[in-house]
Amino acid sequence: MYITPPVNVSDKVKQKFCTSIPECSMNHPEVIRDWTEFFERVDSFQHSSSRFDPDKDVIVALLWKAHTTSILRGE
Repeated sequence: MYITPPVNVSDKVKQKFCTSIPECSMNHPEVIRDWTEFFERVDSFQHSSSRFDPDKDVIVALLWKAHTTSILRGE
């Protein structure tokens, strides 16, 4: 799976953009790690038989961590 690179942007922006999972994993491993951790937790929650999950706060914390890691790596 590939993502089309941005057009009509500066070279600085183009250098930060990745177009495949292997490329993103190589260039931004901490971002991929944090988002993977978040989505794995969400997936396990969705497959849970219980509607109550005391770890909902953990999911929100993982979302925030992945979000902020993405922003900080984009600077």
